[in-house]
Amino acid sequence: EKDAHDGAVWALDLRRPTAEQETMSLVTGSADKSVKFWDIERQDEDEGHPGHPMVVHARTLQMTDDVVAVRYSNASDPTKRLVFVSTLDSTVKVFFDDTLRFFLSLYGHKLPALAVDASDDDTILASGGAD
Repeated sequence: EKDAHDGAVWALDLRRPTAEQETMSLVTGSADKSVKFWDIERQDEDEGHPGHPMVVHARTLQMTDDVVAVRYSNASDPTKRLVFVSTLDSTVKVFFDDTLRFFLSLYGHKLPALAVDASDDDTILASGGAD
């Protein structure tokens, strides 16, 4: 067993299964300046007992500042799904979930955004800051 993060975990979000992707995923953001993505897999059944969920590290996105909040968008198409990452530099950075390619950076808070969330149709992103 190894540590998931080297610093405090400040945020996490679950990605719901879709028709294209039947597994659930978890994203965590930490004071160690990283965003880690985890797959939730079911262990094999053992002696008639159902398999238990197991969290497996899939990939890491390294940031330049501590991560305060993370959130998946609500898109069901995996190629259109986004990941929103709020950091201590008071910006919310947007990445494509499938490639982790940077999309855009949102400015406007004077202090870090402590919470972010997208509307069900992904047309609005709301952020709540310490300012």
